[in-house]
Amino acid sequence: MIRSNNATAYTKNVSSLLAENFGLAYTQNKKNKDIPEFGSKGTILLNQDSQDHGFHSFKCYVNAMLDLLVGHPDIHDKHGEEEVLFLGPDEGKPP
Repeated sequence: MIRSNNATAYTKNVSSLLAENFGLAYTQNKKNKDIPEFGSKGTILLNQDSQDHGFHSFKCYVNAMLDLLVGHPDIHDKHGEEEVLFLGPDEGKPP
C-alpha cells in the first residue's frame, strides 16, 4: 500500500508504480522464498482523497482478486490449472 503525503508525492508515486511492482517481483524471485516463484505482485496506490481509508481499500483489492478466482463463464484460464493466491503484507506496520 502506497500512501502519499501531498500532491507532489502522489504524482511521483503514480509515475513509479510500475517500477515498484517490478522491483517487488524481481526481489521475490531472487530471495527463494517458500512461495511460488514468478508470481504476480500488487500494490495499492491510495488516491489523494483516500489516504485514511487503507483498510477499506485493501478489502476492495482482495475482493476484486477473489472475484477472479471464483470463476465466471467470461473468464478463461488458458493454462487449465488451478489458481493459487497468496496474500501477505509488506514490511512495516499499518498506520
